[in-house]
Amino acid sequence: MTNPAALPAAAPDDFTQLLNGYAESSAMPPAGTCEQAPPAAEERIAAKRTLYEEYLKAEGYRYTVDEDGDLSLRREGRWLVLFASDDDAQHFRLSFPAFWECESEAETYLALDLVNQMNRGYKVVRFVLVDGWVWSSVEMYLEPLSAFRGTFDRCADLLCEATADFRRRMRRGTAETSSPSPEPAEQQEVLCDDCAEDDAKEKGPHGTP
Repeated sequence: MTNPAALPAAAPDDFTQLLNGYAESSAMPPAGTCEQAPPAAEERIAAKRTLYEEYLKAEGYRYTVDEDGDLSLRREGRWLVLFASDDDAQHFRLSFPAFWECESEAETYLALDLVNQMNRGYKVVRFVLVDGWVWSSVEMYLEPLSAFRGTFDRCADLLCEATADFRRRMRRGTAETSSPSPEPAEQQEVLCDDCAEDDAKEKGPHGTP
């Protein structure tokens, strides 16, 4: 039987090196089985922009690319923004940016109330108030993202229609809030009239036929 003391002093070091080397090599997966790393954010953004541009060119849209890489396109005489700078490969967003400015506190409250009404009344389209400006957008997750081709026209039409509806309602609302109130004498006459209720119905809410 070999005396352990008689083994060369380098033997333990060689064994340790061999053991460590085996451990390191065994931690590596077999060749050809490595999972492909997901594309970097820049690659996802570039792929999304290319997908959108190919579609817009094929459909004959006029568009420009802004400094962020988002696409501005003409639809029914209006400029819409197709966001391509988002690296979420499944996120689709088409917006009508800053189409209504609130110029007073009263107008801001009126817009907020209408935003809530529109969000309850419309599918897919969402309105938001950002720094005094109202935006409208169509947003959804799609897998694959290329499925947007089948709904793009419908989304764009709905976005333009809902935005036009918002504008009409805001103009009507601001016109009503800016209408002059009845004079105190007129109010007193109505209150003293035995037929005040009928008179009010005939005149309407602002004292006019």
